[in-house]
Amino acid sequence: MANGHLDRAKTFFLKQQWREAERELRLALSANEGNAAINLGNLAMTLQFQRRWAEAAQCFSAVLREMPQHAPAASGLGLALLEGGNPGAAIAALQHALSIRPHFVDDWLHLSLAAGAVLRQDLAVQAARRAAELDTAKSIDIRSNVISWQMNAHGDDGPALRMATESLCESRGIKRLRMPAVEGRKIRIGYVSPDFSEHAVARFLLSFLPFHDREKFEIFLYSNVESPDTTTQRFKDLGLNWREILQLKDEAAAELIARDEIDVLIDLAGHTIGNRLGIFALRPAPVQVTYLGSPGTTGMPEMDFRLTDSISDPPGMTESHYTEKLVRIDPCFICFDPPAIESIDVNRASQSITFASFNAVRKISPKTLSLWSRVLREVPNSNLMIKAAALEYSESRHLALEVFTKADIDPARVKLLPRTATYADHLRVYEQVTIALDTYPYNGTTTTCESLWMGVPVVTLRGPTHMSRVGTSILTNIGLPKLIASSDDEYVRLATELSRDTNRLQSLRTNLRQRVKDSPLVDGRRFALNIESAFRECLQMAAFL
Repeated sequence: MANGHLDRAKTFFLKQQWREAERELRLALSANEGNAAINLGNLAMTLQFQRRWAEAAQCFSAVLREMPQHAPAASGLGLALLEGGNPGAAIAALQHALSIRPHFVDDWLHLSLAAGAVLRQDLAVQAARRAAELDTAKSIDIRSNVISWQMNAHGDDGPALRMATESLCESRGIKRLRMPAVEGRKIRIGYVSPDFSEHAVARFLLSFLPFHDREKFEIFLYSNVESPDTTTQRFKDLGLNWREILQLKDEAAAELIARDEIDVLIDLAGHTIGNRLGIFALRPAPVQVTYLGSPGTTGMPEMDFRLTDSISDPPGMTESHYTEKLVRIDPCFICFDPPAIESIDVNRASQSITFASFNAVRKISPKTLSLWSRVLREVPNSNLMIKAAALEYSESRHLALEVFTKADIDPARVKLLPRTATYADHLRVYEQVTIALDTYPYNGTTTTCESLWMGVPVVTLRGPTHMSRVGTSILTNIGLPKLIASSDDEYVRLATELSRDTNRLQSLRTNLRQRVKDSPLVDGRRFALNIESAFRECLQMAAFL
């Protein structure tokens, strides 16, 4: 048979048996069966499905050398470079692909992700919006990407963020399920998340999930985890009802949840990567709640409630920012599971003050950079450390340093660090930090908790929205309101004064961990009771919706 290898490769491809398809395609190339460039393109696709990004990129590049205008190869090369950790090169490949077929939605989405990874935020926003304009299928992933970028654009304007988010979320017109009677039986709670793994969200969930009252509540975890790890196993070991939904389409996952007869279904991702908001759009549960994963509204009419607290969302102040009704868990809407690692050595010698931020680059807005530049000018002998995953890319580092150069800050005073190999290594970097500077308007959450736990004080700027008040909630709950600024000038002043007050710094660094231990921020048992009360409140309120 002349094309035996290609025929077998096609059969394996249709069965999604990628290794077998790869083997037959390589044999076909060796035997000169069919068109070599097309075979290389198909081989690249099988490598992509196996997440062998570098090999896939090599094959797509070979195809483009033979057929420079081959749009699928250009698109594939862009994705392979992006996933393989080379977003700068991915941008060029994706722009080439879009010059050939400018209406291909996936390329615009991938271009947005690549641009965001190297701090080209204007291009990221432009590409995200173009993807949404072209997306006739109204994909949740594409709309969520736009919304996540809008958080910095409208981060201190809650009504504007709600309007921008709501405009991207259309109702499917599915009616609310009839409220079941819960008296005399366990209330069935379902948590939906892509982050039951080594992720910031997990560091909050693991603080209270073990303490749910199993006499009164039955807990289900619906996992959309793409790469399970040891933290995933920790969740499984809790002895709760574990459900895998990664491979299930929204309709099948919704049917599973409906069969489990969930009373309250909780979204733990919002518009972040890996969310399953499409399930919530199908209303598989009578009460649907968003919590923790994202600081803004989902914009979805099918989402009934949002969990928060009275500091992040003061009553009467922020209700207009959300399509959901607010249910407050006081005194704090989060509870942190502190890592088992020693705090920093407060007696170590230090010749200079090091300010720092370990927040994602997406949170580092132009206003944040301006504030940090002012702090550095006020404290001449100080340095600034910025640690973020995106800073492993040379283009990101160049763009970041360029900002400080334009602000007349010597780039030698700014140290840029990429992600570390392990979480323990990440925490140990705090030994090099004197004071952490929060981002604005998108405050840190996990990074603030980590910093305080490790003995490093945090200065935050309070704003008018949830995302710009999370730092205020955390610091208030550990009894440090004097580190909360209410204006730009006060933010600069607080950071400057703290850097010069060596006695206060020493006292804070010595006592911070005990202060955190004594606070609601790490009291998982108390928090489990509080969130269970919130679920009951949601059920009671839903009867009147």
